[in-house]
Amino acid sequence: MVGPHLARHTTPQALHGTTLVVAVTGAQWAQSLESEAASLCEQLNARLGPDTVKSLSFTFQVARR
Repeated sequence: MVGPHLARHTTPQALHGTTLVVAVTGAQWAQSLESEAASLCEQLNARLGPDTVKSLSFTFQVARR
């Protein structure tokens, strides 16, 4: 669903209710994804079913190489 560059900096971790928890490698990625949250939720719901994901939450992880 995301491009290879973004995929290197993000990992879906869990779905808690309707909140998708995404691990990111830094605050800039969380900030960038937060600004796109509505669009990302729409894209996820198109694949997973209506109202599966209503919000995103971010945690931090060590960068993958």
